Amino acid sequence: MTSPHDPGQQRGQQPPPSGFPQQPGGYPQYQQADPYAAPSAPDPGQPRRPGTVEAAFWLAVVVPVVATVLYAVSFFQTQGFTRELLAAEFAGGQQELAAQTAANVLVAFFVVATVVLVVLTALWIIFGFSLRAGRNWARVTLTVFAAVWVLAALSGLIVGGSGWGEGELPPGVVEPAGLVALGYARSALELVAMAAFIVLSYLKPSQWYFAARSYR
Repeated sequence: MTSPHDPGQQRGQQPPPSGFPQQPGGYPQYQQADPYAAPSAPDPGQPRRPGTVEAAFWLAVVVPVVATVLYAVSFFQTQGFTRELLAAEFAGGQQELAAQTAANVLVAFFVVATVVLVVLTALWIIFGFSLRAGRNWARVTLTVFAAVWVLAALSGLIVGGSGWGEGELPPGVVEPAGLVALGYARSALELVAMAAFIVLSYLKPSQWYFAARSYR
Protein backbone atom coordinates (compact mmCIF):
# COMPACT_ATOMS: atom_id res chain seq x y z
CA MET A 1 0.00 0.00 0.00
CA THR A 2 1.07 3.55 -0.64
CA SER A 3 1.10 6.12 2.03
CA PRO A 4 -1.79 8.60 1.74
CA HIS A 5 0.54 11.29 3.01
CA ASP A 6 2.99 11.04 0.04
CA PRO A 7 2.75 14.44 -1.76
CA GLY A 8 4.01 12.96 -5.01
CA GLN A 9 1.34 10.29 -5.01
CA GLN A 10 -1.38 12.80 -4.15
CA ARG A 11 -0.60 14.98 -7.21
CA GLY A 12 -0.42 12.01 -9.54
CA GLN A 13 3.30 12.42 -10.34
CA GLN A 14 5.35 9.53 -11.69
CA PRO A 15 8.50 8.41 -9.92
CA PRO A 16 11.69 10.00 -11.28
CA PRO A 17 13.56 8.10 -13.96
CA SER A 18 16.35 5.85 -12.87
CA GLY A 19 19.90 7.11 -13.14
CA PHE A 20 19.22 10.64 -11.84
CA PRO A 21 20.05 11.72 -8.27
CA GLN A 22 17.00 12.67 -6.30
CA GLN A 23 16.40 15.73 -4.21
CA PRO A 24 14.49 15.53 -0.96
CA GLY A 25 10.82 15.07 -1.79
CA GLY A 26 11.38 12.63 -4.66
CA TYR A 27 12.23 15.12 -7.43
CA PRO A 28 15.15 14.35 -9.79
CA GLN A 29 18.24 16.52 -9.58
CA TYR A 30 19.55 17.48 -13.03
CA GLN A 31 23.15 18.63 -13.50
CA GLN A 32 23.78 21.73 -15.61
CA ALA A 33 26.80 22.10 -17.86
CA ASP A 34 29.48 24.42 -16.58
CA PRO A 35 29.86 27.27 -19.12
CA TYR A 36 33.39 27.97 -17.86
CA ALA A 37 34.60 24.39 -18.20
CA ALA A 38 37.55 23.74 -20.51
CA PRO A 39 36.67 22.33 -23.96
CA SER A 40 37.07 18.65 -24.49
CA ALA A 41 40.38 17.48 -25.94
CA PRO A 42 40.41 16.72 -29.70
CA ASP A 43 40.31 13.19 -30.94
CA PRO A 44 43.90 11.91 -30.85
CA GLY A 45 43.18 9.83 -33.94
CA GLN A 46 42.71 12.97 -36.07
CA PRO A 47 46.01 14.93 -36.17
CA ARG A 48 45.55 18.63 -36.65
CA ARG A 49 46.85 19.97 -39.97
CA PRO A 50 49.65 22.50 -39.31
CA GLY A 51 49.91 25.85 -41.01
CA THR A 52 53.04 24.77 -42.86
CA VAL A 53 51.12 22.06 -44.73
CA GLU A 54 48.23 24.44 -45.40
CA ALA A 55 50.60 27.02 -46.88
CA ALA A 56 52.33 24.37 -49.01
CA PHE A 57 48.92 23.25 -50.28
CA TRP A 58 47.99 26.74 -51.46
CA LEU A 59 51.35 27.14 -53.18
CA ALA A 60 50.76 23.83 -54.96
CA VAL A 61 47.32 24.95 -56.14
CA VAL A 62 47.76 28.66 -56.92
CA VAL A 63 51.29 28.96 -58.34
CA PRO A 64 50.83 26.52 -61.28
CA VAL A 65 47.66 28.36 -62.33
CA VAL A 66 49.40 31.75 -62.15
CA ALA A 67 52.40 30.40 -64.06
CA THR A 68 50.15 29.06 -66.82
CA VAL A 69 48.48 32.46 -67.18
CA LEU A 70 51.87 34.20 -67.35
CA TYR A 71 53.03 31.77 -70.02
CA ALA A 72 49.92 32.58 -72.07
CA VAL A 73 50.62 36.31 -71.76
CA SER A 74 54.23 35.71 -72.81
CA PHE A 75 53.03 33.83 -75.88
CA PHE A 76 50.95 36.74 -77.10
CA GLN A 77 53.86 39.10 -76.53
CA THR A 78 56.22 36.76 -78.38
CA GLN A 79 54.14 36.52 -81.56
CA GLY A 80 55.00 39.95 -82.94
CA PHE A 81 58.62 39.72 -81.80
CA THR A 82 59.16 36.34 -83.48
CA ARG A 83 57.68 37.55 -86.75
CA GLU A 84 60.00 40.56 -86.67
CA LEU A 85 62.93 38.28 -85.88
CA LEU A 86 62.29 35.93 -88.81
CA ALA A 87 61.57 38.80 -91.17
CA ALA A 88 65.00 40.23 -90.34
CA GLU A 89 66.61 36.89 -91.13
CA PHE A 90 65.14 36.79 -94.64
CA ALA A 91 65.05 39.41 -97.37
CA GLY A 92 62.87 40.30 -100.30
CA GLY A 93 59.83 38.17 -101.10
CA GLN A 94 60.67 35.61 -98.47
CA GLN A 95 59.57 37.93 -95.64
CA GLU A 96 55.89 37.15 -96.05
CA LEU A 97 56.57 33.43 -96.15
CA ALA A 98 58.77 33.72 -93.06
CA ALA A 99 56.07 35.60 -91.19
CA GLN A 100 53.46 32.99 -92.08
CA THR A 101 55.81 30.18 -91.11
CA ALA A 102 56.48 31.85 -87.78
CA ALA A 103 52.75 32.22 -87.15
CA ASN A 104 52.14 28.53 -87.87
CA VAL A 105 55.05 27.41 -85.68
CA LEU A 106 53.94 29.64 -82.82
CA VAL A 107 50.37 28.39 -82.94
CA ALA A 108 51.51 24.76 -82.94
CA PHE A 109 53.95 25.42 -80.11
CA PHE A 110 51.31 27.26 -78.11
CA VAL A 111 48.82 24.40 -78.49
CA VAL A 112 51.35 21.79 -77.36
CA ALA A 113 52.65 23.95 -74.52
CA THR A 114 49.11 24.73 -73.35
CA VAL A 115 48.18 21.04 -73.22
CA VAL A 116 51.34 20.21 -71.26
CA LEU A 117 50.85 23.09 -68.83
CA VAL A 118 47.18 22.25 -68.24
CA VAL A 119 48.05 18.61 -67.52
CA LEU A 120 50.84 19.61 -65.14
CA THR A 121 48.61 22.15 -63.41
CA ALA A 122 45.89 19.53 -62.95
CA LEU A 123 48.45 17.13 -61.46
CA TRP A 124 49.69 19.80 -59.07
CA ILE A 125 46.15 20.50 -57.87
CA ILE A 126 45.23 16.81 -57.50
CA PHE A 127 48.44 15.96 -55.67
CA GLY A 128 48.06 19.14 -53.63
CA PHE A 129 44.80 17.91 -52.12
CA SER A 130 46.48 14.58 -51.33
CA LEU A 131 49.33 16.49 -49.72
CA ARG A 132 46.83 18.40 -47.61
CA ALA A 133 45.28 15.10 -46.50
CA GLY A 134 48.66 13.91 -45.23
CA ARG A 135 49.66 11.54 -48.03
CA ASN A 136 53.43 11.27 -47.97
CA TRP A 137 53.64 9.94 -51.54
CA ALA A 138 52.04 13.18 -52.76
CA ARG A 139 54.62 15.21 -50.84
CA VAL A 140 57.49 13.23 -52.39
CA THR A 141 56.04 13.51 -55.91
CA LEU A 142 55.46 17.26 -55.63
CA THR A 143 58.94 17.70 -54.16
CA VAL A 144 60.41 16.17 -57.32
CA PHE A 145 58.21 18.43 -59.47
CA ALA A 146 59.24 21.47 -57.44
CA ALA A 147 62.96 20.62 -57.67
CA VAL A 148 62.75 20.38 -61.48
CA TRP A 149 60.83 23.65 -61.54
CA VAL A 150 63.51 25.35 -59.40
CA LEU A 151 66.19 24.30 -61.90
CA ALA A 152 64.10 25.58 -64.81
CA ALA A 153 63.51 28.91 -63.05
CA LEU A 154 67.23 29.29 -62.32
CA SER A 155 67.96 28.63 -65.99
CA GLY A 156 65.44 31.29 -66.96
CA LEU A 157 67.08 33.84 -64.67
CA ILE A 158 70.57 33.04 -65.99
CA VAL A 159 69.79 32.86 -69.70
CA GLY A 160 67.46 35.83 -69.75
CA GLY A 161 63.89 36.90 -69.30
CA SER A 162 62.60 35.46 -72.58
CA GLY A 163 65.26 32.83 -73.24
CA TRP A 164 67.30 34.77 -75.82
CA GLY A 165 70.96 35.00 -74.88
CA GLU A 166 73.16 38.01 -75.53
CA GLY A 167 74.34 38.16 -79.14
CA GLU A 168 71.75 35.68 -80.44
CA LEU A 169 69.50 38.33 -82.01
CA PRO A 170 70.22 39.68 -85.52
CA PRO A 171 71.28 43.31 -85.90
CA GLY A 172 68.43 45.78 -85.66
CA VAL A 173 66.12 43.48 -83.70
CA VAL A 174 65.49 44.52 -80.10
CA GLU A 175 63.81 42.25 -77.60
CA PRO A 176 60.69 43.94 -76.14
CA ALA A 177 61.30 45.26 -72.63
CA GLY A 178 57.91 44.03 -71.45
CA LEU A 179 58.69 40.50 -72.60
CA VAL A 180 62.04 40.54 -70.80
CA ALA A 181 60.52 41.90 -67.59
CA LEU A 182 57.72 39.35 -67.66
CA GLY A 183 60.18 36.50 -68.20
CA TYR A 184 62.31 37.55 -65.24
CA ALA A 185 59.27 38.08 -63.03
CA ARG A 186 57.85 34.67 -63.91
CA SER A 187 61.16 32.89 -63.26
CA ALA A 188 61.65 34.71 -59.95
CA LEU A 189 58.11 33.87 -58.83
CA GLU A 190 58.54 30.21 -59.70
CA LEU A 191 61.93 30.00 -57.98
CA VAL A 192 60.75 31.59 -54.72
CA ALA A 193 57.42 29.73 -54.64
CA MET A 194 58.87 26.29 -55.32
CA ALA A 195 61.73 26.77 -52.85
CA ALA A 196 59.19 27.85 -50.22
CA PHE A 197 57.01 24.84 -51.04
CA ILE A 198 59.89 22.42 -50.45
CA VAL A 199 60.86 24.10 -47.17
CA LEU A 200 57.28 24.22 -45.85
CA SER A 201 56.68 20.57 -46.74
CA TYR A 202 59.63 19.40 -44.64
CA LEU A 203 59.52 21.65 -41.60
CA LYS A 204 59.12 19.92 -38.24
CA PRO A 205 55.32 20.48 -37.92
CA SER A 206 54.85 19.03 -41.40
CA GLN A 207 57.05 16.04 -40.56
CA TRP A 208 54.95 15.32 -37.46
CA TYR A 209 51.72 15.65 -39.43
CA PHE A 210 52.77 13.24 -42.19
CA ALA A 211 54.18 10.79 -39.65
CA ALA A 212 50.91 10.84 -37.69
CA ARG A 213 48.83 10.35 -40.84
CA SER A 214 51.01 7.45 -41.99
CA TYR A 215 49.92 5.39 -38.95
CA ARG A 216 46.21 5.71 -39.74
